[in-house]
Amino acid sequence: MENPYWSGWANRLKSKELVELSSLLLEGIAPVRYVFSTLLNASAPFFGPVTRSSLNALADLVEDPHESRDFLRYVRERGAE
Repeated sequence: MENPYWSGWANRLKSKELVELSSLLLEGIAPVRYVFSTLLNASAPFFGPVTRSSLNALADLVEDPHESRDFLRYVRERGAE
């Protein structure tokens, strides 16, 4: 299932050549994914509504291993275009 933020995130990662680094981080945080997700959610109130919504979506992505894997596949497929 594609998240409405994925396209923007993928474009930013690709434009800054951070696809491989983001893959490494998303795969590498597995042992602490719930802690990282909680930190993202805890920081959300300090931002505006649009950023807050994006941070919450990112926290959900980080917390869910299936969504993380789907996002990485999406980013890699877009990188091949």
